Amino acid sequence: APVTKLPEKIQASGEAKYTGDLSNPNRCLFACPVTSTKARATISSIDITAAAALPGVVRVVTAKDVKDLGGSNNAGPFPGDEQIFAESEVLCYGQYVALVVAVSFDIAERAARLVTVNYGAATKPAVIGIDDAIKQGSFHKGNKYMQQGYPLVKRGDVDSAWAKCASVVTGDVRTHGQ
Repeated sequence: APVTKLPEKIQASGEAKYTGDLSNPNRCLFACPVTSTKARATISSIDITAAAALPGVVRVVTAKDVKDLGGSNNAGPFPGDEQIFAESEVLCYGQYVALVVAVSFDIAERAARLVTVNYGAATKPAVIGIDDAIKQGSFHKGNKYMQQGYPLVKRGDVDSAWAKCASVVTGDVRTHGQ
């Protein structure tokens, strides 16, 4: 007999409630990121003046603000591995440079477009795929949390397992995940 998914009936009938269906709480604030328009470049300056002056904007936050408030700009699974906001250089197109907080999403979005990020020279060529990464030697070598690099995972005897296979397909597999 088929096993039904528990929320199946309310989802199919349109009765299910999703976050987009709910009204926003009183005094709710909205945020919109300012993202990098360059793939690899130094940041010469970030001008938030026009965005901060827009009525309804509560705050424009950059890496400097996080540090000035005594916070850490580190993110990711290993401290120091990634930044919340780019500080002195951007490493990829779309990397967060700032965050606009406002009384409505429309205002936050409009203000985010008013933030001016001036970029300097490219720090290195952009890495567009695995071939570029290999050519440029751009891959993780570990950090203080992984002093020996990535841990080796070993299970069973691979060579004897391949020998028992009825057929083996070889080639390259590429995915878009990190």
